[in-house]
Amino acid sequence: MKEFRYRPSANVPYDRQGAVWFTVRRYHDLPKEKKQRVNKLLYRAAGHNCEALLAYIITDKTAKEVAKEHYIGSTTTLTNAIKKLMEIFPDDLL
Repeated sequence: MKEFRYRPSANVPYDRQGAVWFTVRRYHDLPKEKKQRVNKLLYRAAGHNCEALLAYIITDKTAKEVAKEHYIGSTTTLTNAIKKLMEIFPDDLL
């Protein structure tokens, strides 16, 4: 299982980052309406790379593997998207 990593650059406290990470990590167990809201947030954070961002979080694949599968040139794209997701995730979805 992929471990949660604290990202100091996200400007979000450790506990909140963990809550966001594990909420998205159990994406398949969320009710339909919450999945739709998470999908919108993923799109806001990653744009057309939202599927790659979701795949990176919910699978045990490395950022490099996900980037290659989704034709993303750099893993920095995923790192920046995770940072943005942490910052925009609303309290009522946690």
